[in-house]
Amino acid sequence: MQLEYYSLHKSKFSLPDEPRVVSLMPHITDHLLSLKIVPVGTVKVNDYETEFHGYLKKYLTNSMVIGSSIELNLEAIASLKPDIIIGEGKKHLFYLNKLSSIAPTFLFKDLTVDWQLVFKIIGNMFGRQSVVAKELELFKQKINDIKNFKNKTLFSKNILFANHWKRNLFRVYSHKSHLGKILYEEIQLPYAGYDYESIEKPLITLSINDIMQTSVDELFILTDTANPQRIHIQQYFDHDKQKHPPQIHYLPGLKDGIEGKGLILYNQIIQHLFHAISSESKEVQKIV
Repeated sequence: MQLEYYSLHKSKFSLPDEPRVVSLMPHITDHLLSLKIVPVGTVKVNDYETEFHGYLKKYLTNSMVIGSSIELNLEAIASLKPDIIIGEGKKHLFYLNKLSSIAPTFLFKDLTVDWQLVFKIIGNMFGRQSVVAKELELFKQKINDIKNFKNKTLFSKNILFANHWKRNLFRVYSHKSHLGKILYEEIQLPYAGYDYESIEKPLITLSINDIMQTSVDELFILTDTANPQRIHIQQYFDHDKQKHPPQIHYLPGLKDGIEGKGLILYNQIIQHLFHAISSESKEVQKIV
């Protein structure tokens, strides 16, 4: 089990039982929280916000904002006296020397790989393999319970997930995305995409009216819940062409609706999904 990373810290070092961790990415923060580790510092939504990402906020009441993922506050990070700093090479390689002078720093080269592998690697770093195994087993059991439930309402509807990109353009999650694999391959929900078998990209750019021309029944839009303003996509509908617009739902996501790739967010998405579609079912509520 390997995942390439950048680090100037070559020698072995030990971490205390309660490590002081600084996370430079919300994906990493999600993984740390799932390991029962609350980072002493992590990133905010963007340069114009002062809050953490909405779905993580309630877990981070004692954590400090250390800038955004693309513009770090090095003084704030140093003031926290962390034992370890974890980030992503694509965004933070520029900071590697300065971060390494504060604490051992590890920047993963690629966070787009299998999210469960990233979770396991981070778990290994802190000696929490048993926590990783337990959390993944609980998630797998939840997926199996939902899959085996076979609610007629749920499994008779075509479902799409998307984030709002710009104006009337959306990025739709295909079955090749991390989230799509959970929904369409593991749970086996009906998929309302274009030419399912030929799609190779995890995200497909479509206009709202292109989406309306699919057989979608339920459209779920991932949006950062730190921002209370919702996307009013009805303004983009071509009502002359669209006779049966889908039911619109909003789910927690990251900035611009980017997928979080972690257990906390995936659990919330699944919970919102099944409550939204089967809110009258007590059995579904018990599962999620």
